Amino acid sequence: MGVYGTSYGGTTAATSLLRHPDVYHVAVANSAVTDWRNYDNVYTERYMNLITNNKKGYDASSIMNYAKDLKGELMIYFGTSDNNVHPSNSLQLIQALQKAGKSFEVQVGPDRGHTALGRDRMMEFFYSAFSIEPKRTHQS
Repeated sequence: MGVYGTSYGGTTAATSLLRHPDVYHVAVANSAVTDWRNYDNVYTERYMNLITNNKKGYDASSIMNYAKDLKGELMIYFGTSDNNVHPSNSLQLIQALQKAGKSFEVQVGPDRGHTALGRDRMMEFFYSAFSIEPKRTHQS
């Protein structure tokens, strides 16, 4: 099974693949929050409380903790001009995966904001991960 998402959906996609490798084989994580310490404190503290009051919660929800568990195919996408989920989220996950010796794919959107990878490229990644030949339409 494969999963994809953008923003919190990207967080969920990456978390699903890393924490449930028996269920998920491939994920595309677009503009994902990988550590709530990196996100807007007004939103985060509403649900997570202050870090001083919930350090265990912040530590447990950091996706970097699960980088060593990557077994499937992961694509990370981020825009360099994202003013919602800062690119440091993706970069920290990339660093954690590299330290864990894992292989994964990265796509960067230069001067792109809080957005998703193009549908065609994402589907190409899914087809490749599942070793499926994409259907081509013939144009006359």
